[in-house]
Amino acid sequence: MPIRAFVVVLPMLIFLLAGCGAPPTAEADAARESIASASSAGADKYAAASLNEAQAAGAALDAELKAQEGKFIKSYDRARELAVAAKTAADKAVTDANSARELAEAEEARKAKAAAARREKLAKAIRVGGQIRPPIRIK
Repeated sequence: MPIRAFVVVLPMLIFLLAGCGAPPTAEADAARESIASASSAGADKYAAASLNEAQAAGAALDAELKAQEGKFIKSYDRARELAVAAKTAADKAVTDANSARELAEAEEARKAKAAAARREKLAKAIRVGGQIRPPIRIK
């Protein structure tokens, strides 16, 4: 009789322990925070494609977490992978946004410097009382 009880109880314990996995709330929160920081870093303007990838990964993470909530036996391995992927994509969006912003600022500074040089050159050409040349004799 004890063997039968063991055979019945062992699979039940295995199923219960497999279903007791905790959702990856820390990883999911970190991914959401990274996506929010990417949005605030200007990724929507400077790195829209990278931000869209991060948001898509975040949406996939949310869908996976919701799907696991409805199951009796929960497995959050895929959700953890998606959380890491979403955080990585968001960090890439922040990096891309920062580098694109730096390039845009450098380009703007170059254009401003060129415009200042053009204004200075134009001011020298029109300056009244500048160098006077002696008249040229025509025969």
